[in-house]
Amino acid sequence: MYILTLFAVLLSSLPLLALTSPTSQPQSYPPQPATCSPRPALRNPSFESGEIPPLFPSPPPARGWYIGSLLGSTTYSLTTPGSPLPPGGGNKAFTAQMIPNINSKGLSGLTLQQNLLSCARQNYSVQVDYRFKEVDADNNCKLTISYPFFGGVRGSVETGSSVVQPGQWHTTASFFPGLPETEPGSRLFDISFFCRYGVRNEITVDNVRIEKFDGNVS
Repeated sequence: MYILTLFAVLLSSLPLLALTSPTSQPQSYPPQPATCSPRPALRNPSFESGEIPPLFPSPPPARGWYIGSLLGSTTYSLTTPGSPLPPGGGNKAFTAQMIPNINSKGLSGLTLQQNLLSCARQNYSVQVDYRFKEVDADNNCKLTISYPFFGGVRGSVETGSSVVQPGQWHTTASFFPGLPETEPGSRLFDISFFCRYGVRNEITVDNVRIEKFDGNVS
């Protein structure tokens, strides 16, 4: 585990946190003063604008959410109310109705994406509120948050449908570095919804927080 080893105490208050790591050895560095002052890392992070993310836009928007992949007969919409967890997700949230079809061989899913703005040599935390309408012991549905990491790989944090309470809001979290322009790889921030074996579910996310983190990411 390359991420969060030193931060278990910080995250002990977050319910049901499940983490995964990049697949290659990352670099690490102590936090440095930011050399840029970008706009917020994400546009419309709590979906309060009421904008429905477009499906497969060409070209993708420079800022804002869009749907980069869709599997099965999955549908999506903005729903109310938002997450009640602090600091509160407002009146709207993003919900995916996970519906497989005969062509998807029992699979369903979608990927919600947005270009990420960050400062090089500045570490960040990410937190996302989520809920599964249904749970199952076999963990047939999952939510995965992905973000840029060193060496062109992707870091991620994954939460399955077997470790939560049905219909209740929880928070998942991780940490990642702001990469220099010379670092290879995508700068996309992804939230992926997925179910298998014909399982149907309703997965909702809200209150996506990406903030500067004054600690090491290793």
